[in-house]
Amino acid sequence: MSHLGSLFLRSAAAGALALALTAAPLRVAADAAAAQLVAEAPSRADAVALKRLPAGPQELVFRGENANGRWSVSLSPAEAARAQTFQLAILNAVVALPERSSLKLIVNGRLLSTVPVRSAEKPDVVLVKIPPGVLAPGANDVQVRVALAHRVDCSIKATYELWALLDPAKTGFVIDASASAYSIRSLDDLAAEPAAEDGATHIHVRLADAADPEAIGRAGRLVNALVRRAGLLRPVVDVGPQEGQGAGMDIVVAVGAAGDALVGDLRVLGRENGVTLARDPATNRLIVVLAGVDDADLETQLSNLEDAAPTTRAPSENADGVAIGSGARIAFSDLGLATDNFTGRRFLASASLALPSDFFSAESDRARLLIDGARSSDLDPSSELIFRVNGAIASSLRLGSSNVTEFDHKLVELPLRFFRPGHNEIAIEGLLPSPADRQCETASAGRETRLTIAGTSTLEFPRFARLRTLPQLASTLSDGVKDRDGRVNLYLPDAAPSAVGVGMTVLANMSRQLGSLKSLVVHFEPPEREDAPGVVVATVDQLPEFIAASLRRTLSPVGGDAARAADAARPSESSQRLSLNLNWNVALEAARAQLRNHGFFYGADKGPGALSLTQNGVLIGAVSPTPPTPILGGVDIPQFVASPRQWLVVAAHDAGGYATAIDRMVANGRWSDLAGQAVVYDPDSDLLQSAQPTRVAYVLPNRLVVADLRPILGGIFSDNILLGFGLLLLLMSALGLSTHALIRRMGGR
Repeated sequence: MSHLGSLFLRSAAAGALALALTAAPLRVAADAAAAQLVAEAPSRADAVALKRLPAGPQELVFRGENANGRWSVSLSPAEAARAQTFQLAILNAVVALPERSSLKLIVNGRLLSTVPVRSAEKPDVVLVKIPPGVLAPGANDVQVRVALAHRVDCSIKATYELWALLDPAKTGFVIDASASAYSIRSLDDLAAEPAAEDGATHIHVRLADAADPEAIGRAGRLVNALVRRAGLLRPVVDVGPQEGQGAGMDIVVAVGAAGDALVGDLRVLGRENGVTLARDPATNRLIVVLAGVDDADLETQLSNLEDAAPTTRAPSENADGVAIGSGARIAFSDLGLATDNFTGRRFLASASLALPSDFFSAESDRARLLIDGARSSDLDPSSELIFRVNGAIASSLRLGSSNVTEFDHKLVELPLRFFRPGHNEIAIEGLLPSPADRQCETASAGRETRLTIAGTSTLEFPRFARLRTLPQLASTLSDGVKDRDGRVNLYLPDAAPSAVGVGMTVLANMSRQLGSLKSLVVHFEPPEREDAPGVVVATVDQLPEFIAASLRRTLSPVGGDAARAADAARPSESSQRLSLNLNWNVALEAARAQLRNHGFFYGADKGPGALSLTQNGVLIGAVSPTPPTPILGGVDIPQFVASPRQWLVVAAHDAGGYATAIDRMVANGRWSDLAGQAVVYDPDSDLLQSAQPTRVAYVLPNRLVVADLRPILGGIFSDNILLGFGLLLLLMSALGLSTHALIRRMGGR
């Protein structure tokens, strides 16, 4: 990238940051309104039974002039046949102009209604009729699109004051109680059990407080099998001997007569694959019982359940985004980026992408956006589109700098260095001021379209290499935690129910990538370095030093500043051996920083993160079992390993902290945001921060494709720039010496 291009992107970033900082205090009103609705929810006595959206309160807040939300809601056959109404409870900012603010409800691709947004004092309840044939058993796609206009202010800054929200306790499908009470007849219907008020599927596993590792392992396998079979969204698991409370389901694993005794007191709904589905007549809570005559019979029943495939459409939240393969080409309409004609001043659209866990990019490669659409000829010269990848500005496009008003595959390039394995977010922001804004006659303002981005626009990815790097959460969350025999080891130094519930919640949310848990081995002691990698759920002081030190060096949340200072004061053998190179390394890193500051983007800035683990927060990190090789003379020596196995660590200051934080993270839809080497999540602010690894090891591929050599070598050298310079100098020296020798021989003749 040129120096001018770097300066341009930096100026765009500065402008966007200034707007965001100005708007930050204005978000408080929407957040406070959402929190107030949640606080009041338990005291309400709604006359109708609702099938709520699987969304946390903050996901039902729509900010700006245009915003979209999309969810998958599972209905049983009886519910799909008898649900005739969708209820919306809408609240909006006082500055929203009712005449030009609206909400569209789209179910399974069909526009059901466009309703006004006009209530700034209390939620306005609107009932939308559902025509016959729209709903289907299983997954149903629900989309909400909100368009808002400001009453009195026509500046771009004013668009940050606009918001509307849906009350989660009063929004959803209106379900006849007789249709929903006993609608669960098979395992495929489990996802139709109503979600809790926080949008999660709450699963209570009945286990004794002193349950042995084998019992915990069986229960964890059953939870994972049910989540995969029925496609349960946002599973949150807790354990205990008592009965569960509120919305959700109880899961029981019983051996011998205990299972028959339990089922005998329940109202049986159905039996399948050794599983009995029933309801407690006293609480109307769903009970799922897996019973066996003995341990061997129980193992057979469990294996059969794990091998069974769903027979109906299971809901898919697409939490990780649209799957992208090497060389993929996909239309904006398939990404969810197709737009209506936009008449406002600040356009926003985003899409989620899921890149393979072994995605590996060369520094010089780029993805391409080919944009079809049009813009108004009346836009100010300062109008522009800003393209972000994972929150960072990757490119921009001036709209008012030419006379061209129509786009036909207008090219915008996004460097692959902004993308990462796993979940990615592409966002398009349009700043679209017009001379007409200076008049600011909002009531009589025209509805001229300022921007159109057609659904035929496409995103193209180049052919990228497939090479795993460690440590990375994306690969750990797939199969990186399995040992050589395909087992998953779960380490619970604190065998308290809260730790067991967190472990099961983590595995349940990994189920899409992890697959069947044919063998789950539970350990009640901290892992040793020579143990098989797996999932570790522990408090900070329970982490073994070889795991804590890895996270502490790169992230510095575990143990805080004191632990980091202790590490610095305790020289290791390798640090003593390399002490002579310390000043040289510092100078080289300073030189790298200067190059980055002047636009030479030879690699992402991978300096140590500044993540802070709050008292109530949780840390989720990936730790490689192989210590990194030392830096020699300031040069990062590429390290190659044969196995992709890693540790997945879930840690907090205390057991109650990680239980609450993990539950909130899953319920708020933040699980899909796990990226890099580690994340820290604060449940009080719903803030999630991630850190990329400072150094990576490269996993040798099982099969190396010749076409992958260029991007692999390019990526390795961009990660290790000084090594690339060194090899280039050696090559140039060899070429110079050979040329010199050739000239001497020719001159001697």
